[in-house]
Amino acid sequence: MANEDRLEDVIDALKQVLDSEKALLLNGDYQHLADISKQKERLCSILDRLMVAPANLKKISLYRKALSSLGIQAKENEKLLMSAKTGMARAHGRVKDIINRQRNVGVYGASGDKLMTPGAGVSRSKMA
Repeated sequence: MANEDRLEDVIDALKQVLDSEKALLLNGDYQHLADISKQKERLCSILDRLMVAPANLKKISLYRKALSSLGIQAKENEKLLMSAKTGMARAHGRVKDIINRQRNVGVYGASGDKLMTPGAGVSRSKMA
């Protein structure tokens, strides 16, 4: 960032970070989201400090549109993040279902009881 004391520069940097976050979410590159989160926190903290600075109070109305745009962008990213979280949870559940189905396959005795053989593997092939 060119200058963390200029409101314009902080707004531009925050916009770039939100753009990067959106790209990561759309590409499924979740491993770098923690870094993005730290950058957003740092920039938002600086933005908060600058917004209450006496020198910037008169200029705030000039940045209203840019700040509103940042809010919209952040909400869009939040929706993407929630969708990714839901998708990951569903994928995890599906894998768990597949694993559980494999465990439920077994061999049954004449009485209908499942025969347990510790450490034995079972395949789904048909036995005649």
